[in-house]
Amino acid sequence: MPDCMDDDLDEMQLPPEEAPSWPPDDLSHLTPDACNTLADNIQDLWDQDIISLDSLKLTTEFIKGLRATTLNDSSLGLSIEATERLCNPPHDQPELDKYTRLAIKLYLSNTSDKTYEINRAAILECFPEADLPTYYRTKRLVADLTGIESVVRHMCVNSCIAYTGPFADLKSCPVCSESRYDNLRLEASSGAKRIARQEFHTVLIGPQLQALYQNPESVSHAHYLREERAWVLSAIED
Repeated sequence: MPDCMDDDLDEMQLPPEEAPSWPPDDLSHLTPDACNTLADNIQDLWDQDIISLDSLKLTTEFIKGLRATTLNDSSLGLSIEATERLCNPPHDQPELDKYTRLAIKLYLSNTSDKTYEINRAAILECFPEADLPTYYRTKRLVADLTGIESVVRHMCVNSCIAYTGPFADLKSCPVCSESRYDNLRLEASSGAKRIARQEFHTVLIGPQLQALYQNPESVSHAHYLREERAWVLSAIED
């Protein structure tokens, strides 16, 4: 073979070999029996009797639980009022008097009910006419105004797991074996008082977004990136 042909072959660029996509986009070339077999094989991935790895079994249980969850599911921990508000958000801003605004500011700037009540008592001593609600009334008011509630779940005292999904009914941690409940209170009440040794709070994203979109200023902040990007692109085009 001439040397020039060898050089041409070396310089020839072959098209890259594409990896097959999965699952395949076009199944028209498959027979009905083959399509059914493919569907059965995928469904087998969820079959607990076929899965041999415990960690994979646990993962599939969590995935199944997430896929089956609806807003009407009481296990979510949302109140009826929060669920209703999530489905039918308010469009008007509420009218608040000066004392209610002061109570909300106190609540948002104080991390504990004790600190709030100390500050409230000091204000009432100087201004007895001030109609300042208690910490718990203000907490309920903020939840009603914003629709934001925390969903409370039990968790392992060592933070190994949260008692939710496949772990919801466990009485001890499967990782460290620590008891879920305060055993002293449990025994003292003959099993009636099941007080979790530790809890965690989750603030869902849906109510937060709804609360942000109730205020014109926060709505403007939410669209800042889009507006600035549009301005930069228009400046480049000009």
